[in-house]
Amino acid sequence: MAVGAPATANVIGKIACGIADDAVTTLLLALPREVPVVLAPAMNTEMWRNPVVTRNLGWLADLGRFHVVDPVEKRLACGDVGVGAMADPAGVLARAEAVAART
Repeated sequence: MAVGAPATANVIGKIACGIADDAVTTLLLALPREVPVVLAPAMNTEMWRNPVVTRNLGWLADLGRFHVVDPVEKRLACGDVGVGAMADPAGVLARAEAVAART
């Protein structure tokens, strides 16, 4: 089990495209295929709604090993209020535990 939190649009895109050019993406792409990965996205609302990000998350979900904890609505780092903030760490942990219990 691995958890990527916060998972930026950049990290999600790199994983979806198989790009391992930093420690996080290298680790997540080097894991054995049977190891589940929970991603907790965190980004600006418009980034979260971007069709490219949606596509990348869909590609990862189709692989069956990537599980997403949807971001929540609150004031974001950019100052906007909207969906994109990382879910509460307790919620991320609960999802990771639920995924781990199924494997």
